[in-house]
This record gives sequence, C-alpha cells and structure tokens, in this order.
Amino acid sequence: MKKIKITLYILAAIAVIVFMGVAFANVNVYETKVDTIVKVENGKATKEGFEQTIVLKNDGIYRMNAKWKTEPSGMITGFEFLNEQGESYNTFTAEWISMQSRLLEIPAGEYTLRATYLTSEEAVKEFFQNAKLINLEWDVPYVEDEFEYQFVSNGTFETTYEFSLVRDIPLYQIMMVCGLVLGFLLVAIVMTIATKDKKAKYDERQALVRGRGFAYGFSGLLITNLVVFLLDIIGIDLHMRMSVAMLICSLVGITISACYCIWNDGYFAINQNKGLILIVIGIGGVINIGIGIASIVCNTFWINDQLSAPSMNLFCGIMCIVIWVTLFAKYLKDRKEA
Repeated sequence: MKKIKITLYILAAIAVIVFMGVAFANVNVYETKVDTIVKVENGKATKEGFEQTIVLKNDGIYRMNAKWKTEPSGMITGFEFLNEQGESYNTFTAEWISMQSRLLEIPAGEYTLRATYLTSEEAVKEFFQNAKLINLEWDVPYVEDEFEYQFVSNGTFETTYEFSLVRDIPLYQIMMVCGLVLGFLLVAIVMTIATKDKKAKYDERQALVRGRGFAYGFSGLLITNLVVFLLDIIGIDLHMRMSVAMLICSLVGITISACYCIWNDGYFAINQNKGLILIVIGIGGVINIGIGIASIVCNTFWINDQLSAPSMNLFCGIMCIVIWVTLFAKYLKDRKEA
C-alpha cells in the first residue's frame, strides 16, 4: 500500500511537470537575438537597419518584449512591428530600452520586425511621420519642442537586440499553482517515506499538544487576518497584493502551530524519520529564499509600490528556516537536559 501511494504521488508530480512544460513551451511564439556593429560617418549610418519575418499561425492576444543598449551613446534605433500592409502594431525609438508592450490583438499572418538606425533629429521625425499606426499611438512619440538627444556624427556603435513575442496567458499564476501542487505532492511523498507504518502515530500527550498547537496557530491566523482587515478598512496601504497578505497570515498561523508542537514534543510522530523531514524542511527553506532573493535582483519583488507575487517565496523560505531553527534549538535543549 505504501509503495502504491508513493508511486501515485510521483506520477501526479510528473503529470504536473509535463503540464508546466507544455504550457511554457507554447508561451514564446517568436524569439530572436541580433548582434550588430554600425558605423556612422558624417551623420549618416552606413546601413539603414535590419528586418526579420515572423509567421503567426493563430489569431491571438500577444505581448512584444524588446531589450537593447547601444554603446557608446550617440545613435538611436527605431523599432516597428508591421503587418503585410505595412501598418505598425508597435512603434518606438530608444538608445537603450527594456520594455513590454501593451496587449496586442493580432490575427494570423506574416509580420515584419524592422529596426532602423536613426542618427539625427530629422531622421527621428521622419521615422514617426512615415509610421502607419494601427492604434494611432506609439510608446515613445516624437515631440519637437521636447526632443533632447546628443547624436554623434562619426563613430562605431555596438548593439545586441533581443526581441520576443509571447502569448498573453497567466504564466506566473500557472507557475504558482503548479508549484504549490508540486510542493504538496513532495510533502506527501516525504511524509509517506518518513513514516514507517501506514500512518503517523501519536501518543495521547502528543495528540493533546498538537490540538493546542492547532488552536494557537488558528488564533494567530485569525488575529493577523483581522489586523489586515482593519488596516484596509481605515485606509492604510499595506503595499502588497491581497494574495500576499493572505499568505503571510497563513504562514504566521502555520509557524505558530509548528513551533509550539516542536517545543512540546508533538511535531514528530513516534514512527517517523526525523532526519529526513529535517533535511527536506531545510532544503525547502533555502530554495524558497534563493528564489525570493532572485526576485529582488530581477526587480520583480516590488512592483508598482507593492510586494508582488514573487515575494511570497521569500516569506515561505523564512517560515521554513524559522521552523528548522526551532527544531535545531529543541535538539540542543534536549541534548543539554539529557
């Protein structure tokens, strides 16, 4: 029976991973990277730019991502995403940029990515005047009275252009849900392996401790929820999404319950392998904190003056580390008293 349960959990985890792979594989419709070296002589580029063709097989909602930086400064690149009639879904200019476009409703067909090297204000003005804009707007328009840029008459410019066209699907939300399901399956696998019999066994004293731990944890969850509710009612900005606030409340309750049970010898069952559980909690904490730190480095931890969804990994990691430290402290205490 135990082997069957583990096998079923593993098969379910594999199914989730396969689903994630299929979902992620269908996100990027087009991706390219272009390295260029452009010479400018007497205020004119020795070549106009470059083009690439994209064939979309299906109608859909898409986003365009673009990233580049021209070095040294002194030349601007104009970018267009054109249909077969030469009409532009997205037109903008920049010396360097890291952007994601608005949602673009694009029918199936053949499209062109066109980059144009611009070496003067007149060239920028002409670039926008010639653009056939589908939405009658562009991300970075030319405004004659406000245009300020120092072009270089002679020089050599190196740029690496990165473009991608992606389907508009809730990629991060899918990743979060699948990650949560995988986490539960991992816990189920570990607990099944760590438990010697069919189910965990607790003596009467441990059952009492666990009951109290759950009560204290529920109280912590309830209190933090009420605090969030009251702060929201009186108009205090928590600077976080509601999903993040709810997770933090849940983590507070889980941490209180776990730490109480650990300190009162009610956390581990009589027939469980403590070492294996300790290792998994520690690894889980390190991985989640690592993902949280990565989100800080990639500037996704704090978005629009709020803690974003990626910040949740850091809080989950902190919970795991607090539980692990409590387990270690309890181990030292018991060893000292022995």
